[in-house]
Amino acid sequence: MDILDIVKRECKGDATDEEVSWLRDSENHGIWLSGLLWAISDFESQLLYHKSTVDLAARDAELKIISKDEYLDVRDRFDSWQKKALRYRSGLHERLAEVRSLIYAHPDNATKANLQDMIQAITNHKRATLNAGLTPETHDSELWSSITLINQ
Repeated sequence: MDILDIVKRECKGDATDEEVSWLRDSENHGIWLSGLLWAISDFESQLLYHKSTVDLAARDAELKIISKDEYLDVRDRFDSWQKKALRYRSGLHERLAEVRSLIYAHPDNATKANLQDMIQAITNHKRATLNAGLTPETHDSELWSSITLINQ
């Protein structure tokens, strides 16, 4: 079962009734939360990629590597994609708030949710550091390896 795929389709309204019921089962709220956090992270990576593509096209147009029309085409496609994508991101965040409220309604689950949030924040920091081409500090590497141990 691909949780990330199910979470994304559920947010778009494309999940099956069985999948929605499975996510809404209180035993699966933690998995749902994790899937939403990964979907948001995945979305942010896609947004960064698409923005970088537009920036590169703008630079290429300035250097006359591509025509201005080619750049405008890339920018227009990005603008069209971004309008839909931002609605999708908003839906992900709405679901995230909903799932967190379901989890925090049960004290035992709140600790698990806090741990998932912390793991996601560390993972996002790692991704941002590596995507920026920065060399991680020693404490970063130690922290990142602790996440690997927790997930085992």
